[in-house]
Amino acid sequence: MLLDGQSLKFYQYDGEVQDLLDDVRRKINALAETWTPEQKSHCLEETENSFKFSGQIMQRITAEN
Repeated sequence: MLLDGQSLKFYQYDGEVQDLLDDVRRKINALAETWTPEQKSHCLEETENSFKFSGQIMQRITAEN
């Protein structure tokens, strides 16, 4: 069995996950409110690329040789 059933600390959180996600979302939105329209547009373009390429990376990782 992978990792002998151990839980990695990566998956252990201080607090409720939903509360942590909401806090991060608020912080990101507050930061984005200070951006110019050009910066927002660039961020959207890079977000699209990150999803596109992360899917390709996951396909390669999980592909059988």
